[in-house]
Amino acid sequence: MKILKLELTAYGPFSGKVLDLSAGKEGLHIIYGPNEAGKSSALRAIGDLFYGIPSKSKDNFVHSYPQLRIAAQLQHSTGTILDCVRRKGTKKTLRQPDETPIDEEQLTSLLGNVDRDLFHSMFGINHDRLRQGGEEILKGGGRVGKLLFASGAGLANLQGVQKRIQDETDALFKPTGRIPAMNRNIKEYQETQKELKELQVSVNNWKQLDEILKKTEAKKKKLDNEIQTKQSEQNYLTRIHNAVTTVTLWKNVTEKLKQLKSSPLLADDFSEKSQSIIVQLKKTEQKKVDAESSLKNVMQQLKEIKIPTALLEKADEIELLRDGLGGYQKAMSDRPALEAEQTLAQEKSKNILQKLGRNSELTNIEELRLPEDKIVRIQNLGNQHEGLLERLDSADNNCDSLRRKITSTQKQLKEIDLPSDAASLPLVIRQTQQEGDLEAELSTLGEEIQQREQKAQAQLEQLTLWSGSYEEAEKLAIPSLVTIERFEQEFRETETQLHLIQAEHDKETQTIDQLEKSLEQLELEQPVPTQEKLSEARHTREAGWQLILDAWNNGTKKSPDIEDFIKQFSTSTKLSDAYYQSVSIADQLADDLRNDAKRVAEKAKLNVDSAHHVQNCKTLKTDIKQIKKTFSELKENWVSQWKPLSISPLPPKEMRHWRQKHQEVVILAETIRNKQLKFDQQQKKIKTVQDELSRLLTTIDIQFDDEISLRNLLQFAEETNDQIKKTESQFHQLQETLTSDQSDLVEAESQFKKAKAELKNWTSAWAEEMQQIDLENNALPAQANSVLANINNLFQAYQEAEQYQPRIEGIDREASMFKEAVGKLTKQIPPDDATLPVEEIVKCFSTQLQNARLKQAKYDNLKQQQEEQEKKITLANETISDVTIELNQMCQMAQCKNYNELTKAAQQSTLRKETEQRFSELETQLMEQSGGTDLEVFVTEVEKKSQNIDFLKPQIDELKSEIDQMNNVRDELLRQIEREEGELSQIDGSAMAAEKSAKCESIAAQLEEQFSALALFRMASVVLHSGIEKYREKNQGAVLERAGEIFSKTTLNAFKGLQVDYDDSGIPTLTGVRSGRSERVQVAGMSDGTRDQLYLALRLASLETWLDQNESIPFIIDDVLLNFDDDRAIATMHILSEWSSRIQVIFFTHHKHLVEMVKAKLPEKDFFVHHLG
Repeated sequence: MKILKLELTAYGPFSGKVLDLSAGKEGLHIIYGPNEAGKSSALRAIGDLFYGIPSKSKDNFVHSYPQLRIAAQLQHSTGTILDCVRRKGTKKTLRQPDETPIDEEQLTSLLGNVDRDLFHSMFGINHDRLRQGGEEILKGGGRVGKLLFASGAGLANLQGVQKRIQDETDALFKPTGRIPAMNRNIKEYQETQKELKELQVSVNNWKQLDEILKKTEAKKKKLDNEIQTKQSEQNYLTRIHNAVTTVTLWKNVTEKLKQLKSSPLLADDFSEKSQSIIVQLKKTEQKKVDAESSLKNVMQQLKEIKIPTALLEKADEIELLRDGLGGYQKAMSDRPALEAEQTLAQEKSKNILQKLGRNSELTNIEELRLPEDKIVRIQNLGNQHEGLLERLDSADNNCDSLRRKITSTQKQLKEIDLPSDAASLPLVIRQTQQEGDLEAELSTLGEEIQQREQKAQAQLEQLTLWSGSYEEAEKLAIPSLVTIERFEQEFRETETQLHLIQAEHDKETQTIDQLEKSLEQLELEQPVPTQEKLSEARHTREAGWQLILDAWNNGTKKSPDIEDFIKQFSTSTKLSDAYYQSVSIADQLADDLRNDAKRVAEKAKLNVDSAHHVQNCKTLKTDIKQIKKTFSELKENWVSQWKPLSISPLPPKEMRHWRQKHQEVVILAETIRNKQLKFDQQQKKIKTVQDELSRLLTTIDIQFDDEISLRNLLQFAEETNDQIKKTESQFHQLQETLTSDQSDLVEAESQFKKAKAELKNWTSAWAEEMQQIDLENNALPAQANSVLANINNLFQAYQEAEQYQPRIEGIDREASMFKEAVGKLTKQIPPDDATLPVEEIVKCFSTQLQNARLKQAKYDNLKQQQEEQEKKITLANETISDVTIELNQMCQMAQCKNYNELTKAAQQSTLRKETEQRFSELETQLMEQSGGTDLEVFVTEVEKKSQNIDFLKPQIDELKSEIDQMNNVRDELLRQIEREEGELSQIDGSAMAAEKSAKCESIAAQLEEQFSALALFRMASVVLHSGIEKYREKNQGAVLERAGEIFSKTTLNAFKGLQVDYDDSGIPTLTGVRSGRSERVQVAGMSDGTRDQLYLALRLASLETWLDQNESIPFIIDDVLLNFDDDRAIATMHILSEWSSRIQVIFFTHHKHLVEMVKAKLPEKDFFVHHLG
């Protein structure tokens, strides 16, 4: 079965996430997601899709339970496709895409009836389960059976399962233990049974004691009522006595409260608040006085300030002149230097004209100006001249060099001799190398065959009861393990049954002995009369009476019957005496039976019990005899199973071990046969390779020794092939060089012709341009460049001289404007000295403006202070008015004439509150002391009693003394009741007997459940052990061989396979075989990572065996490569890629590094990467 598409419609963090898993035959699909991308949710989604979303799923943190949906498209190996949707619910949760219900059986058939537990254990593996599997291999010592069973079933903790079964068994029962539950219950059952037998009941004594107990309890009840009455009286007088002082205080406080009724009740903070307002009033009045004084001072300063308003009005013009003064001064200082620079540039232009052979006048200078394109063309032609000469010379030299090189290469090619028949040699060498070291493998196979033959012979010598070769041992028709285990089980069950019945028989015998001893003890104390003896005595008495009647009727005084009757009584000589004694004996026995009924009943019970146990013993003896017969028949049948082999068998358990050793010999024989077949095939392969290499070397005339080994022959062939390759490479390289040089020569000759033509064209163009600047046709480019430079310098100097004139004129114009502006301002605001230079007049105006602004700022500041003080005075007046109103209101509340009396009013209010509080406390205290009585009535009673206060205390003490005496009597009655109840409980054994009987039944029920559990645990242990051995015998060969191949690949051939070895107890254990040295490594000697890889190899090999007979189901892997290094991780991914041709492999990881490695190392067609998040 294959998942074609998985759609996480609404599940975990996903909404509509689709994974297309249809690629590949079955496909290795790597699902990558960083942390928090939902990898764990996607993992759970596959299991929930197949088997339903759990009722308490934790994947509802985005979508509510009713919204959860997982959709998929599944394909069976037959091609059948199922489109389905799984929703959260309790029934009909599997739907079609249109929400139509689907029968779960359709999906179950696709899954091959694999349930959820088997799916998770066999078709799922994560890092934790892999680590547990590696640790389990170490704990189990590498035992083959357990390893195969655990890996095949996907159990990573088989050792723990076995230990838990044994621990549960030991916790229930140990033959010699006392702590386990069954041991404790058995002992408790025996003790309870003993106590039950000892319990007896005496009704008359119980009734008498019960009557006495009732009378005592009635006395106690009456005394309790009297004590309660006395205590009530004592409590009342005590409350009266305690309330005398309280009533006096209460009356005083009531009087004081009447005096304070006229004082008004004020707030608790009234005094503090009134004082605060008075202080605020005084502070505000002082602030008002201070503000009025400050205002008067400010007004005086304002009158003294005179501000030049005309100057301030022209402030912008003065500042503009002040800002332009610096520029004016700098321009006037720069003008002489500019005139000097202009003159210097004009002289430079005249000197250049003289160099060019022209008139020094600047009026005709424009005649020398050349167009820009002419200048560029002359310069370009000058720059090309040297390059053209160099290119022509280089092309000529290159042609000569290539001609010499071609001649040398042609000579070398003629000297090389290549073999003509060596094409097949590299292929044969490569094929031989891929086969590996065939001779070393042959030697290893030979050693392994020899070792296994020696081991098989050693094991044959240990295989007692039979002799022969291991080939013959392989053909023996040994009874199957199932047959041996069946006989072992039957022997064990028969022996167990025999032991149990024998133990029960012994127990019955002991019980009979105890009953007989009890009877003897009962008789030793005093003979116990029985109903039989009474009947016998009555019969004798009746017989005597009949003899008397006969004698009286017949008149016979003597007869044999009379004499026999008299002889029964030794002290009698007459019939009448003998009859009298018989009557006495019968009456005495009847009296004894009545008086000693208890002992009579006990003896009767002992006799009945004894008879019952004797009958049980007889039945058990018959059962023992039958079981022994069955055991004998079973033994004969067991011997007959081995008779065809001429073997006298040991017990089944030992023969199972013998069969296991025989099976090991068979496995070794099969291994030797397979190894011998591989050895012969290896020899043929070596001979074939040697013949082919020899033929190829002889074909190319290579001589070698006929007796040379394959390893040396291959080395010789590799050296020969390397030499041939080297010669061929040299030949081909020379051919390529010759072809390249010939092509280069043609190109070089073409370049020479082209360079020659370009130089001719340049000479013609150059002559034409030289005429433009009055130079000869053959003038050098340097000469032309010098003329062009002088012309350029001439125009630069002329242009520089012309640029100075506008600047000088601008300076003169700006200076004139500045002076006009200053003159205009002096007319509006005459300066102190109009004869000063322009610069000084501007500075004077600037200073005057600064002073005027300082006066204005001071004036503005004083005006602001004036406003602030006026505001303060207004605010103070408002505050004084508000505070005065509030004080008047407080005086009205406190009923005062002025605010100076407010403090006293607050004190009176506080005193009234405290008095009322005290009144309330005293009233509450009196109500508590009154015990619910009306307060006025109680106060009146207290006042009345207080007149004789000195007599109250003695009355209270007297009542207390009476109560104490009555309590002493009550205590004695309680002790008497306790004694009588104790005696009743000892006599009344009926309830206790019933309790003991119920307890016995409860313990028996527990023992029955525990015995069932014990049998279940022991059976589970046997079944698990048997299952492990059966699985080992069935799968050991094929699974271990395939696991060895996988293990070799995952360890990068550090191990070449797996082999079965045996520990000191003869139990098969698994070892790894090192490559090269064939050293065997126990699992304890492997690293943690290697053991993890061994467990993974066993899991994959076991699953392959399962797939041979069952429908494939996707194999889910969750980051199992955390402990693998990069190389072993990639090797494992290669195996999973190969494996995905049989089963769909879905590999979850959040390690991007692993995904990148897979992309780099595996072919792109072998895997498919999907991204979450």
